Amino acid sequence: MERLYIGRVALTTAVIFVLAGCGGTQPLIGSPGKIPKSITASAQHAQSSRYEVLFSFNGANGKNPSAGLLDWNGKLYGTTTRGAYESQALGNVFSITTTGKEKVLYDFHLRPDGNDPAAALIEMNGKLYGTTVQGGTYDCGTVFSLTRTGKENVLHSFGFAPFSDGVNPTAALVDVNGTLYGTTLSGRGPFLGASTVFTVTPQGIETVLHRFTGYPSDGASPRAGLVYVKGLLYGTTEGGGSGKYFHNGVGTVFSITPGGAEKVVYSFNPGYSPPVKSGFDPYAGLTNVNGTLYGTTVYGGAYQCGTVFSVTRTGIEKVLHSFGYDEDGCTPYAGLVYVKGMLYGTTRDEGAYGNGTIFSVSLSGSTKVLHSFGYGSDGSAPFTGLIDVNGTLYGTTLLGGTYGDGTVFALTP
Repeated sequence: MERLYIGRVALTTAVIFVLAGCGGTQPLIGSPGKIPKSITASAQHAQSSRYEVLFSFNGANGKNPSAGLLDWNGKLYGTTTRGAYESQALGNVFSITTTGKEKVLYDFHLRPDGNDPAAALIEMNGKLYGTTVQGGTYDCGTVFSLTRTGKENVLHSFGFAPFSDGVNPTAALVDVNGTLYGTTLSGRGPFLGASTVFTVTPQGIETVLHRFTGYPSDGASPRAGLVYVKGLLYGTTEGGGSGKYFHNGVGTVFSITPGGAEKVVYSFNPGYSPPVKSGFDPYAGLTNVNGTLYGTTVYGGAYQCGTVFSVTRTGIEKVLHSFGYDEDGCTPYAGLVYVKGMLYGTTRDEGAYGNGTIFSVSLSGSTKVLHSFGYGSDGSAPFTGLIDVNGTLYGTTLLGGTYGDGTVFALTP
Protein backbone atom coordinates (compact mmCIF):
# COMPACT_ATOMS: atom_id res chain seq x y z
CA MET A 1 0.00 0.00 0.00
CA GLU A 2 1.16 3.49 -0.77
CA ARG A 3 2.19 5.44 2.30
CA LEU A 4 -0.13 8.37 2.85
CA TYR A 5 1.32 11.80 3.47
CA ILE A 6 -1.03 14.16 5.22
CA GLY A 7 0.02 17.27 7.03
CA ARG A 8 3.45 16.75 5.42
CA VAL A 9 4.18 13.98 7.92
CA ALA A 10 4.23 10.32 6.96
CA LEU A 11 1.30 8.91 8.92
CA THR A 12 2.39 5.42 9.86
CA THR A 13 0.29 5.44 13.04
CA ALA A 14 -2.70 7.54 11.95
CA VAL A 15 -5.99 5.81 11.39
CA ILE A 16 -6.97 7.34 8.06
CA PHE A 17 -8.25 6.07 4.73
CA VAL A 18 -5.90 5.91 1.79
CA LEU A 19 -7.76 7.94 -0.79
CA ALA A 20 -5.25 8.41 -3.56
CA GLY A 21 -7.73 7.00 -6.05
CA CYS A 22 -11.00 5.13 -6.50
CA GLY A 23 -11.63 1.45 -6.14
CA GLY A 24 -11.37 -1.23 -3.51
CA THR A 25 -11.96 -1.24 0.19
CA GLN A 26 -8.97 0.47 1.75
CA PRO A 27 -7.65 -0.92 5.02
CA LEU A 28 -7.07 1.22 8.06
CA ILE A 29 -3.57 2.20 9.01
CA GLY A 30 -2.73 2.33 12.62
CA SER A 31 -2.47 0.83 16.05
CA PRO A 32 -4.62 1.17 19.15
CA GLY A 33 -2.18 3.69 20.56
CA LYS A 34 0.67 3.94 22.98
CA ILE A 35 1.28 1.76 26.00
CA PRO A 36 -0.74 3.37 28.80
CA LYS A 37 1.11 5.78 31.03
CA SER A 38 1.00 5.50 34.80
CA ILE A 39 -2.41 4.74 36.29
CA THR A 40 -1.85 7.54 38.76
CA ALA A 41 -4.12 10.39 37.68
CA SER A 42 -2.84 13.92 37.72
CA ALA A 43 -4.89 16.78 39.11
CA GLN A 44 -5.75 17.68 35.53
CA HIS A 45 -7.15 14.23 34.85
CA ALA A 46 -9.10 13.79 38.09
CA GLN A 47 -12.32 15.49 37.03
CA SER A 48 -15.89 15.13 38.22
CA SER A 49 -17.30 14.46 34.71
CA ARG A 50 -19.39 11.30 34.42
CA TYR A 51 -18.16 9.10 31.57
CA GLU A 52 -19.27 5.66 30.40
CA VAL A 53 -18.86 3.36 27.43
CA LEU A 54 -22.36 2.65 26.13
CA PHE A 55 -21.46 0.08 23.50
CA SER A 56 -18.42 -1.79 22.17
CA PHE A 57 -18.40 -2.86 18.52
CA ASN A 58 -17.29 -6.42 17.80
CA GLY A 59 -16.95 -6.56 14.00
CA ALA A 60 -20.16 -8.47 13.36
CA ASN A 61 -22.20 -5.44 14.40
CA GLY A 62 -19.81 -2.90 12.88
CA LYS A 63 -16.24 -1.84 13.32
CA ASN A 64 -14.20 1.38 13.41
CA PRO A 65 -16.75 4.22 13.59
CA SER A 66 -15.00 7.31 12.24
CA ALA A 67 -18.07 9.56 12.20
CA GLY A 68 -20.10 11.37 14.78
CA LEU A 69 -23.68 10.63 15.80
CA LEU A 70 -27.09 12.07 14.92
CA ASP A 71 -29.84 12.54 17.50
CA TRP A 72 -33.21 11.84 15.88
CA ASN A 73 -36.17 11.88 18.26
CA GLY A 74 -34.16 10.57 21.19
CA LYS A 75 -32.35 7.79 19.35
CA LEU A 76 -28.77 8.04 18.08
CA TYR A 77 -27.77 7.09 14.54
CA GLY A 78 -24.27 6.58 13.16
CA THR A 79 -22.03 4.75 10.72
CA THR A 80 -19.11 2.36 10.93
CA THR A 81 -16.45 2.17 8.24
CA ARG A 82 -16.22 -1.60 8.52
CA GLY A 83 -18.96 -4.21 8.71
CA ALA A 84 -19.70 -7.88 8.26
CA TYR A 85 -21.45 -8.28 4.90
CA GLU A 86 -20.28 -11.57 3.33
CA SER A 87 -16.95 -11.17 5.14
CA GLN A 88 -16.36 -7.91 3.26
CA ALA A 89 -15.47 -4.93 5.48
CA LEU A 90 -17.79 -2.42 3.86
CA GLY A 91 -19.42 -0.60 6.77
CA ASN A 92 -22.93 -0.10 8.10
CA VAL A 93 -25.54 2.29 9.45
CA PHE A 94 -26.65 1.64 13.03
CA SER A 95 -28.98 3.03 15.65
CA ILE A 96 -28.35 3.03 19.39
CA THR A 97 -30.41 4.11 22.36
CA THR A 98 -28.97 6.35 25.05
CA THR A 99 -28.90 3.27 27.26
CA GLY A 100 -26.67 1.37 24.84
CA LYS A 101 -29.02 -0.90 22.86
CA GLU A 102 -27.57 -1.08 19.32
CA LYS A 103 -29.19 -2.23 16.09
CA VAL A 104 -27.68 -2.54 12.60
CA LEU A 105 -30.06 -0.84 10.15
CA TYR A 106 -28.13 -1.46 6.96
CA ASP A 107 -24.96 -3.26 5.84
CA PHE A 108 -23.27 -1.81 2.79
CA HIS A 109 -22.66 -4.20 -0.11
CA LEU A 110 -20.46 -4.39 -3.16
CA ARG A 111 -21.03 -2.14 -6.18
CA PRO A 112 -23.27 -0.43 -7.19
CA ASP A 113 -23.89 0.15 -3.48
CA GLY A 114 -21.62 2.48 -1.52
CA ASN A 115 -19.07 1.37 1.04
CA ASP A 116 -16.84 2.89 3.73
CA PRO A 117 -19.19 5.55 5.18
CA ALA A 118 -16.87 7.91 7.04
CA ALA A 119 -19.25 10.81 7.74
CA ALA A 120 -22.12 11.53 10.09
CA LEU A 121 -25.72 11.30 8.95
CA ILE A 122 -28.33 14.03 8.68
CA GLU A 123 -32.11 13.79 8.80
CA MET A 124 -34.32 15.51 6.24
CA ASN A 125 -38.05 14.99 5.77
CA GLY A 126 -38.09 11.73 7.68
CA LYS A 127 -35.10 10.06 6.00
CA LEU A 128 -31.42 9.72 6.80
CA TYR A 129 -28.90 11.01 4.27
CA GLY A 130 -25.16 10.34 4.14
CA THR A 131 -22.09 9.72 2.04
CA THR A 132 -19.72 6.82 1.43
CA VAL A 133 -16.06 7.31 0.59
CA GLN A 134 -16.00 4.49 -1.95
CA GLY A 135 -18.36 2.16 -3.75
CA GLY A 136 -21.17 3.13 -6.07
CA THR A 137 -21.31 2.55 -9.82
CA TYR A 138 -17.80 3.93 -10.40
CA ASP A 139 -16.32 2.93 -7.03
CA CYS A 140 -15.60 6.53 -6.08
CA GLY A 141 -18.23 7.14 -3.42
CA THR A 142 -21.93 7.89 -3.13
CA VAL A 143 -24.68 10.00 -1.64
CA PHE A 144 -27.38 7.75 -0.20
CA SER A 145 -30.68 7.92 1.64
CA LEU A 146 -31.99 5.45 4.21
CA THR A 147 -35.37 4.98 5.83
CA ARG A 148 -35.76 4.18 9.51
CA THR A 149 -36.58 0.62 8.55
CA GLY A 150 -33.30 0.21 6.64
CA LYS A 151 -34.31 0.70 3.00
CA GLU A 152 -31.31 2.26 1.25
CA ASN A 153 -31.21 4.17 -2.04
CA VAL A 154 -28.11 5.47 -3.84
CA LEU A 155 -28.94 9.00 -4.97
CA HIS A 156 -25.66 9.66 -6.74
CA SER A 157 -22.50 7.75 -7.63
CA PHE A 158 -19.36 9.87 -7.91
CA GLY A 159 -16.62 9.40 -10.48
CA PHE A 160 -18.19 9.44 -13.95
CA ALA A 161 -15.15 10.83 -15.82
CA PRO A 162 -16.86 12.49 -18.82
CA PHE A 163 -18.87 14.64 -16.42
CA SER A 164 -15.76 15.65 -14.44
CA ASP A 165 -17.40 14.62 -11.19
CA GLY A 166 -15.81 14.76 -7.75
CA VAL A 167 -14.70 11.62 -5.94
CA ASN A 168 -14.34 10.31 -2.38
CA PRO A 169 -16.74 12.36 -0.23
CA THR A 170 -15.49 12.06 3.36
CA ALA A 171 -17.80 14.67 4.89
CA ALA A 172 -21.36 14.93 6.08
CA LEU A 173 -24.04 16.77 4.15
CA VAL A 174 -25.91 19.93 5.11
CA ASP A 175 -29.51 20.72 4.24
CA VAL A 176 -30.17 24.20 2.85
CA ASN A 177 -33.80 24.71 1.91
CA GLY A 178 -34.26 21.10 0.86
CA THR A 179 -31.05 20.76 -1.16
CA LEU A 180 -28.05 18.82 0.14
CA TYR A 181 -24.60 20.42 0.01
CA GLY A 182 -21.32 18.57 0.46
CA THR A 183 -17.66 18.26 -0.46
CA THR A 184 -15.43 15.70 -2.18
CA LEU A 185 -11.82 15.10 -1.30
CA SER A 186 -10.66 14.81 -4.90
CA GLY A 187 -11.78 14.81 -8.54
CA ARG A 188 -11.68 12.75 -11.68
CA GLY A 189 -11.69 13.08 -15.45
CA PRO A 190 -10.16 16.28 -16.93
CA PHE A 191 -10.10 17.68 -13.37
CA LEU A 192 -8.14 14.83 -11.79
CA GLY A 193 -7.29 15.77 -8.22
CA ALA A 194 -9.62 18.78 -8.17
CA SER A 195 -11.74 18.50 -5.03
CA THR A 196 -15.23 19.96 -5.18
CA VAL A 197 -18.24 21.48 -3.48
CA PHE A 198 -21.43 19.90 -4.81
CA THR A 199 -25.20 19.87 -4.39
CA VAL A 200 -27.57 16.97 -4.77
CA THR A 201 -31.35 16.98 -4.62
CA PRO A 202 -33.39 14.30 -2.82
CA GLN A 203 -34.19 13.04 -6.33
CA GLY A 204 -30.49 12.52 -7.07
CA ILE A 205 -29.69 15.44 -9.36
CA GLU A 206 -26.06 16.37 -8.63
CA THR A 207 -24.29 19.62 -9.57
CA VAL A 208 -20.65 20.61 -9.05
CA LEU A 209 -20.64 24.14 -7.60
CA HIS A 210 -16.90 24.69 -7.29
CA ARG A 211 -13.64 22.94 -8.17
CA PHE A 212 -10.78 23.88 -5.90
CA THR A 213 -7.56 24.89 -7.64
CA GLY A 214 -5.21 24.84 -4.64
CA TYR A 215 -2.10 26.85 -3.82
CA PRO A 216 -1.71 29.80 -3.83
CA SER A 217 -5.13 31.32 -4.52
CA ASP A 218 -7.56 28.60 -3.45
CA GLY A 219 -7.97 25.76 -1.01
CA ALA A 220 -7.62 22.04 -1.75
CA SER A 221 -8.88 18.75 -0.31
CA PRO A 222 -11.83 19.54 1.95
CA ARG A 223 -12.30 16.67 4.39
CA ALA A 224 -15.13 18.27 6.35
CA GLY A 225 -18.67 19.38 5.72
CA LEU A 226 -20.12 22.85 5.52
CA VAL A 227 -21.96 25.14 7.93
CA TYR A 228 -24.67 27.58 6.78
CA VAL A 229 -24.44 31.07 8.30
CA LYS A 230 -26.57 33.99 7.13
CA GLY A 231 -26.85 33.02 3.49
CA LEU A 232 -23.33 31.65 3.04
CA LEU A 233 -21.76 28.22 3.46
CA TYR A 234 -18.42 28.04 5.28
CA GLY A 235 -15.91 25.21 5.31
CA THR A 236 -12.26 24.23 5.63
CA THR A 237 -9.71 22.65 3.32
CA GLU A 238 -6.80 20.56 4.54
CA GLY A 239 -4.46 21.89 1.84
CA GLY A 240 -4.07 24.81 -0.48
CA GLY A 241 -4.17 28.46 0.41
CA SER A 242 -1.35 30.97 0.38
CA GLY A 243 0.46 29.68 3.46
CA LYS A 244 4.16 29.21 2.78
CA TYR A 245 5.12 26.68 5.43
CA PHE A 246 4.99 24.05 2.70
CA HIS A 247 5.09 24.55 -1.03
CA ASN A 248 1.47 23.59 -1.66
CA GLY A 249 -0.30 25.39 1.19
CA VAL A 250 -1.51 24.19 4.57
CA GLY A 251 -5.23 24.81 4.51
CA THR A 252 -7.95 27.43 4.35
CA VAL A 253 -11.27 28.61 5.66
CA PHE A 254 -13.54 29.41 2.72
CA SER A 255 -17.04 30.66 2.02
CA ILE A 256 -19.31 29.78 -0.88
CA THR A 257 -22.73 31.01 -1.89
CA PRO A 258 -25.50 28.49 -2.60
CA GLY A 259 -24.97 29.44 -6.23
CA GLY A 260 -21.25 28.56 -6.23
CA ALA A 261 -19.31 31.83 -5.76
CA GLU A 262 -16.35 30.75 -3.60
CA LYS A 263 -13.90 32.91 -1.63
CA VAL A 264 -10.93 32.14 0.62
CA VAL A 265 -11.68 33.75 3.98
CA TYR A 266 -8.39 32.79 5.67
CA SER A 267 -5.21 30.94 4.69
CA PHE A 268 -3.34 29.17 7.47
CA ASN A 269 0.30 30.22 7.53
CA PRO A 270 2.40 28.94 10.44
CA GLY A 271 5.64 30.34 9.01
CA TYR A 272 9.07 28.79 8.68
CA SER A 273 10.82 29.52 11.96
CA PRO A 274 10.08 27.46 15.09
CA PRO A 275 8.24 27.54 17.34
CA VAL A 276 5.30 27.36 14.95
CA LYS A 277 2.49 28.96 16.90
CA SER A 278 -0.23 29.02 14.27
CA GLY A 279 -2.15 25.88 13.46
CA PHE A 280 -2.38 24.21 10.06
CA ASP A 281 -4.16 21.35 8.28
CA PRO A 282 -7.76 21.70 9.48
CA TYR A 283 -9.54 18.36 9.02
CA ALA A 284 -12.81 19.27 10.72
CA GLY A 285 -15.61 21.65 9.89
CA LEU A 286 -16.55 24.85 11.66
CA THR A 287 -18.95 25.73 14.47
CA ASN A 288 -20.86 29.00 14.39
CA VAL A 289 -21.15 30.86 17.69
CA ASN A 290 -22.88 34.22 17.34
CA GLY A 291 -21.36 34.86 13.91
CA THR A 292 -17.80 33.81 14.78
CA LEU A 293 -16.50 30.50 13.46
CA TYR A 294 -14.58 28.07 15.67
CA GLY A 295 -12.55 25.06 14.58
CA THR A 296 -9.48 22.88 15.07
CA THR A 297 -6.24 22.17 13.25
CA VAL A 298 -4.49 18.82 13.41
CA TYR A 299 -0.98 20.22 13.43
CA GLY A 300 0.88 23.36 14.41
CA GLY A 301 0.48 25.45 17.51
CA ALA A 302 3.08 26.07 20.19
CA TYR A 303 3.74 22.35 20.71
CA GLN A 304 3.07 21.00 17.19
CA CYS A 305 -0.01 19.07 18.36
CA GLY A 306 -2.76 21.17 16.84
CA THR A 307 -4.95 24.05 17.91
CA VAL A 308 -8.41 25.38 18.63
CA PHE A 309 -8.94 28.59 16.69
CA SER A 310 -11.56 31.21 15.98
CA VAL A 311 -11.96 33.14 12.75
CA THR A 312 -14.34 35.94 11.91
CA ARG A 313 -16.27 35.90 8.67
CA THR A 314 -13.96 38.70 7.52
CA GLY A 315 -10.87 36.54 8.05
CA ILE A 316 -9.41 37.56 11.42
CA GLU A 317 -8.00 34.40 13.00
CA LYS A 318 -6.98 33.75 16.62
CA VAL A 319 -5.45 30.68 18.28
CA LEU A 320 -7.39 29.93 21.46
CA HIS A 321 -5.42 26.87 22.56
CA SER A 322 -2.32 24.92 21.51
CA PHE A 323 -2.42 21.21 22.35
CA GLY A 324 0.45 19.12 23.62
CA TYR A 325 1.49 20.31 27.08
CA ASP A 326 1.78 17.70 29.87
CA GLU A 327 -1.27 15.39 29.67
CA ASP A 328 -3.06 17.60 27.20
CA GLY A 329 -4.35 15.94 24.05
CA CYS A 330 -2.77 16.05 20.60
CA THR A 331 -4.03 16.04 16.98
CA PRO A 332 -7.70 17.10 17.15
CA TYR A 333 -9.15 15.63 13.95
CA ALA A 334 -12.70 16.47 15.04
CA GLY A 335 -14.71 19.65 15.17
CA LEU A 336 -16.37 21.32 18.14
CA VAL A 337 -19.83 21.48 19.69
CA TYR A 338 -21.02 24.56 21.58
CA VAL A 339 -23.02 23.99 24.76
CA LYS A 340 -23.94 26.69 27.30
CA GLY A 341 -20.93 28.91 26.75
CA MET A 342 -18.33 26.18 26.28
CA LEU A 343 -16.84 24.40 23.29
CA TYR A 344 -16.29 20.63 23.56
CA GLY A 345 -14.17 18.39 21.37
CA THR A 346 -11.83 15.41 21.15
CA THR A 347 -8.18 14.77 20.37
CA ARG A 348 -7.10 11.51 18.80
CA ASP A 349 -3.74 11.20 20.58
CA GLU A 350 -1.97 11.78 23.89
CA GLY A 351 -3.74 12.45 27.18
CA ALA A 352 -2.98 10.51 30.35
CA TYR A 353 -2.93 7.12 28.58
CA GLY A 354 -1.79 8.18 25.11
CA ASN A 355 -5.03 7.44 23.27
CA GLY A 356 -6.83 10.76 23.06
CA THR A 357 -8.99 13.02 25.18
CA ILE A 358 -12.30 14.81 25.56
CA PHE A 359 -11.75 18.47 26.34
CA SER A 360 -13.61 21.69 26.97
CA VAL A 361 -12.45 25.16 25.97
CA SER A 362 -14.03 28.50 26.74
CA LEU A 363 -14.41 31.20 24.11
CA SER A 364 -11.49 32.95 25.79
CA GLY A 365 -9.27 29.86 25.54
CA SER A 366 -9.40 28.30 29.02
CA THR A 367 -9.07 24.53 28.45
CA LYS A 368 -9.72 21.46 30.59
CA VAL A 369 -9.28 17.74 29.90
CA LEU A 370 -12.52 15.97 30.83
CA HIS A 371 -11.51 12.41 29.97
CA SER A 372 -8.41 10.56 28.77
CA PHE A 373 -9.07 7.49 26.62
CA GLY A 374 -7.32 4.19 26.49
CA TYR A 375 -7.10 2.40 29.83
CA GLY A 376 -8.61 -1.07 30.18
CA SER A 377 -11.72 -1.60 28.02
CA ASP A 378 -12.14 2.09 27.36
CA GLY A 379 -12.37 3.46 23.82
CA SER A 380 -9.33 4.71 21.99
CA ALA A 381 -8.52 7.22 19.25
CA PRO A 382 -11.67 9.36 18.92
CA PHE A 383 -11.67 10.59 15.34
CA THR A 384 -14.82 12.66 15.37
CA GLY A 385 -16.71 15.26 17.33
CA LEU A 386 -19.44 15.18 19.94
CA ILE A 387 -23.17 15.87 19.96
CA ASP A 388 -25.18 17.32 22.82
CA VAL A 389 -28.41 15.59 23.88
CA ASN A 390 -30.04 17.26 26.88
CA GLY A 391 -26.72 18.14 28.47
CA THR A 392 -24.97 14.82 27.84
CA LEU A 393 -22.27 14.55 25.17
CA TYR A 394 -22.20 11.47 22.95
CA GLY A 395 -19.47 10.34 20.57
CA THR A 396 -17.55 7.43 19.07
CA THR A 397 -14.02 6.09 19.19
CA LEU A 398 -12.37 4.48 16.21
CA LEU A 399 -10.62 1.80 18.28
CA GLY A 400 -10.70 0.31 21.75
CA GLY A 401 -13.59 -1.02 23.74
CA THR A 402 -14.08 -4.63 24.84
CA TYR A 403 -13.22 -6.05 21.41
CA GLY A 404 -10.87 -3.36 20.12
CA ASP A 405 -13.24 -2.34 17.30
CA GLY A 406 -14.43 1.00 18.65
CA THR A 407 -17.11 2.33 20.97
CA VAL A 408 -20.04 4.64 21.53
CA PHE A 409 -19.62 6.66 24.73
CA ALA A 410 -21.40 9.26 26.81
CA LEU A 411 -20.01 12.03 28.99
CA THR A 412 -21.86 14.46 31.24
CA PRO A 413 -19.60 17.45 31.94
